[in-house]
Amino acid sequence: AGLFNQMSGGGFGGEMSGYRMLNDARLFYIARPLIIGSDSCLECHSTPEQAPASLIATYGDDGGFGWTLGQTIAVQIIYVPAQEVFDAALRTFTLVMGIFIITFALVVLLINTLLKRYVIQPVNVLSGLADKIRSDENYSSDLESDALQSITSRADELGSLAQVFRKMATEVHTRTGMLKNQVNQLIIKIDEMRRKQQVSEVTNTEFFNDLQKRAGELRNRKKDDGEDASSP
Repeated sequence: AGLFNQMSGGGFGGEMSGYRMLNDARLFYIARPLIIGSDSCLECHSTPEQAPASLIATYGDDGGFGWTLGQTIAVQIIYVPAQEVFDAALRTFTLVMGIFIITFALVVLLINTLLKRYVIQPVNVLSGLADKIRSDENYSSDLESDALQSITSRADELGSLAQVFRKMATEVHTRTGMLKNQVNQLIIKIDEMRRKQQVSEVTNTEFFNDLQKRAGELRNRKKDDGEDASSP
């Protein structure tokens, strides 16, 4: 009766839904009003005088008359146990969340795989090469490695960066080799100059000059003794 009174008010033509307690059970309902929307309905239900005689003979003239166009005469109600509604909502929610979680996990896994393959691994290659340059290790073989070749062949920003980095590393390697050769030559020259300086320091001392003088006197004395021995 409550739903009928609410829906029989003027202008109500939609549906109504909600929860009701019937026989100590909570039920979900959907109610829809039955409204006289056609004049053909009034041919049988306006007044007993206008109703067909067969209708009066079958059902009598006590009820079902006095209807007007646009009048709400009844309410159709469908009841469903509320627990079934909750279970259906939970199943739908679980299904949607499961699909969302699986999709999200697949997207994250795909992004992680692509990120590792196309960003992290190339950056690690460049980082390893930079570490070798910093520690002055031999990295000539790394400049021709397949890993670096695959990065420099790419047409994106990371490929351009790898090309510039490889060119820079090659120039650094060449200049470092030239610098090492120059340093080695300079060390040799410094060692030669140092030896000459040490020899000069020794030969310019008074002790060395005295030794040279004595050695000369000894040579002259031997020469004189030899000449005396050979004369008759």
